[in-house]
Amino acid sequence: MVSGASTITMQVIRLYRNKPRTLWQKLVEMTMATRLEFRYSKKSILGLYAGNAPFGGNVVGLEAASWRYYGRKPDQLSWAETATLAVLPNSPALIHPGRNRQRLLEKRNALLHRLWQNGTIDSTTWALSCVEPLPDKPHPLPELAPHLLSRFRQEYRLKQESGSTRLKTTLEGDLQQNVIDIVNRHHLQLKANGINNAAALVLDETGHALAYVGNVYRPEDPELEAYVDIIQAPAARAAP
Repeated sequence: MVSGASTITMQVIRLYRNKPRTLWQKLVEMTMATRLEFRYSKKSILGLYAGNAPFGGNVVGLEAASWRYYGRKPDQLSWAETATLAVLPNSPALIHPGRNRQRLLEKRNALLHRLWQNGTIDSTTWALSCVEPLPDKPHPLPELAPHLLSRFRQEYRLKQESGSTRLKTTLEGDLQQNVIDIVNRHHLQLKANGINNAAALVLDETGHALAYVGNVYRPEDPELEAYVDIIQAPAARAAP
């Protein structure tokens, strides 16, 4: 190998700094990586890398890559699917499911072979994983709370904050999907009466939002004005 030699910790620093790859920058990365090793565990550092590594195209982070290429969460992937995503950050601009598929297949199977050799998986799992196909066209990313995401984006810009854009909400995924389905069902009846919009907000006893459906989200229908967040719109007052 005439290239590489960076540890996962150094790659985390490189992703964070995004500087030209020179000898000086390498020394800076080594210094910062050493400090990162003293402050965080190996598991935490690996989590930082997985959450920020490139996975081809504009896909960044393991969670996004899992949804984009397989349409489900990372903890629901098979060994073959996980191995595919594991080798993508090595050359995200060169290989991804959309091109150079044979090379991607070879790298995936080589990783699976090493997992079998070191006893991580058994021979049956290895053999079955090697014949699993690569993902075809990318899946659309889930849009369960687009209006809440837009609200976060607006508030973030107004505050002019810098740093991490990772957000944690109190929404419950299953409840959010159920509320979306309920709103859509009611909207089918209401639209016949000229009502184009509907929204729902579910709070617990402490005021935390468990479901946030700002509007019927059908952006392909301009009549519905799906991007308008009805939850934030001022309530109409009836005339006395």
